[in-house]
Amino acid sequence: MERGPSRISYKDLFEATGGFSEKQLLGAGGFGTVYRGFLPGSKKEVAVKKVSHGSRQGMREFVAEIVSVGRIRHRNLRFRIIKGVASALLYLHEEWEQVIIHRDVKSGNVLLDGDMEAKLGDFGLARLYDHGTDPQMTRVVGTASKATDIFAFGVFLLEVVCGRKPLELHQPEEMIVLVDFVAENWRRGRILKVADPRMGDCAMEEVDLVLRLGLLCSDPLPGVRPNMRRVVQFLEGGGPLPDHESTFLNPIVQTLLENEAYDNHSRSFSSLTEILVSGGR
Repeated sequence: MERGPSRISYKDLFEATGGFSEKQLLGAGGFGTVYRGFLPGSKKEVAVKKVSHGSRQGMREFVAEIVSVGRIRHRNLRFRIIKGVASALLYLHEEWEQVIIHRDVKSGNVLLDGDMEAKLGDFGLARLYDHGTDPQMTRVVGTASKATDIFAFGVFLLEVVCGRKPLELHQPEEMIVLVDFVAENWRRGRILKVADPRMGDCAMEEVDLVLRLGLLCSDPLPGVRPNMRRVVQFLEGGGPLPDHESTFLNPIVQTLLENEAYDNHSRSFSSLTEILVSGGR
């Protein structure tokens, strides 16, 4: 059962945005301005659009926009968004004239156009290098490689399906790090239990695919992660996922990672999650 948009009072929106404060302004256009806010009570983060008096957007278009945004949780649209982000990363990594490492792949940087097509935004941390060469790696600016983007993409997949942030410090210890939580449920043979119940009537084979692909992409060992071309092929049904004996829960591998016996991608996994999801800063 799909859930439609909710009604929120102007008073609550006013309070959520600090009185539509300029400090909360996210953007402005011909149709109005968009503010960041936190709903009183639940403290849920929201984007609030305030239509200007001189807006070129009529009531019909405004209602249509509300209905469209309200349908974002539809299962087909979610899967379409995932495919869109994967295709964008494939283009950046392999199809443009240079390799572009985004370095800040996360749900907050995924934008939707008027046709609900996913676009990857915010290239402020991006690094470029020529095809066929190794990226320059320094501890100061972080590791700029395709593997970092693929790791973050894997976390994004889990975030979309689970309806959770990558790190939630208020959760019980075993649920704080999303990737660890999903990996543990996968090990116990109940991976579908982590799916967001608000998705409604979903194709379980798609949910299972995205969850297992998310774990594969976010494996602690960079060499285990598939490249983006393979990721797109998996999402398009171009072959089954490989058998993946996850290294998340292998105590020997964990010890090696914590002792930095591997490269900079694979320092302590929990800290790696935090570093890469925040863009390597």
